[in-house]
Amino acid sequence: MTDKDITIVLCIPGNWQLQADLPVIQDVVIEWRPHDHQLAHAFKHAGLQRFSTEELRAIEKHASIALLSGKGGSLAAAAKMMQAGLTLLKAGGLGIKVETSGKAFNTQAWEELVHMDHDHRFYEAFVLLVKGADNSIHSCGMHNLGFRDTLSDAIGELMDTAELVDIFCIYQILEDPAITDGQTFSTAPDSAVYTIREEPCTFYTPGDYFYNPYGILHLTQAD
Repeated sequence: MTDKDITIVLCIPGNWQLQADLPVIQDVVIEWRPHDHQLAHAFKHAGLQRFSTEELRAIEKHASIALLSGKGGSLAAAAKMMQAGLTLLKAGGLGIKVETSGKAFNTQAWEELVHMDHDHRFYEAFVLLVKGADNSIHSCGMHNLGFRDTLSDAIGELMDTAELVDIFCIYQILEDPAITDGQTFSTAPDSAVYTIREEPCTFYTPGDYFYNPYGILHLTQAD
């Protein structure tokens, strides 16, 4: 993909009293912020039951927040930010939330992703699926990795649509294929065929953390 000015933003609550208490990481901006009384609710919502009751209580009582910002837009850049996040967790962080997609993890889950020896880890760390009012599904967060997000119209059961978007996003990450408007895609030789349409990102506006400047790949069932 064409290089874009992509920034990955990570939110890590902790009990650091001052900016000087935070570690310094090359090429990563780390900003100290005070307690946010809404943060525990945000982590619970974004964590999808990844947090225990005790972990959420600790987040609720956090004294401060470390907000990490660094270059995204490639797997290498994303890997660096994943490691930076782990560094803060090891320095007293209570959990981590990817502000540029909306996923949250406890320390154990994030560390497992950092050390996973497969590029699938990037999808798990940075990308989630969003259901539309018409039962369409679109991904959110692929811009963190340098790829377009995927949209699929409803193709039957909701889980079938979600699985198609999952597979197509992971295909991009693992294969980095050259994709152009009008190409077709199938998950298997005997499976349904989908036409790929290139579209701008209209789910979010420029400047929004979730906005994908690379655009959207829209999958529609081929005639």
